[in-house]
Amino acid sequence: MVLTEFGDFTCSACRAWHQTGIVGQLLDYYGDDLRVEWRDFPIITADSPKAAQAGQCARDQGLFWEYLDRVYSQRGSSYTNAGVEKLRIYAKDVGLDVETFNACLDSNQHQRTVEYDLDFARDLKLPGTPSFLVNGQPVIGANPQLLAQAIEAALAVSE
Repeated sequence: MVLTEFGDFTCSACRAWHQTGIVGQLLDYYGDDLRVEWRDFPIITADSPKAAQAGQCARDQGLFWEYLDRVYSQRGSSYTNAGVEKLRIYAKDVGLDVETFNACLDSNQHQRTVEYDLDFARDLKLPGTPSFLVNGQPVIGANPQLLAQAIEAALAVSE
């Protein structure tokens, strides 16, 4: 079972969703039956694509979720600026190899990855962020009950 979240590092709704801890609760409840994936849907601000690339650079070092936590923990509800210098500070804060992170970010190493995710989200006609897939089927909106129902339905089919 795969839960795919399409999100944006500069999205206040994504931040609020993340801070509810619902995904962690779902992981605790379903255990090894559920895997969570992140896909970039950088549509909120002009800084969104670069912030998405920063997340991918953190993923290269195995600290994507920690990096996401840090970015979301530092943003106020009116935050819309994930400037490169802030992204670099967050990398240092979570213990990334900053030199490697900076080289990755400066080279646009993950630009195509981010563009691929964006195109994928658009092909699915997702309405915004956050949006979700459960085993490839869209579940629109950050609604814990709808996600749980979709997961239960998908598990029933796979039995």
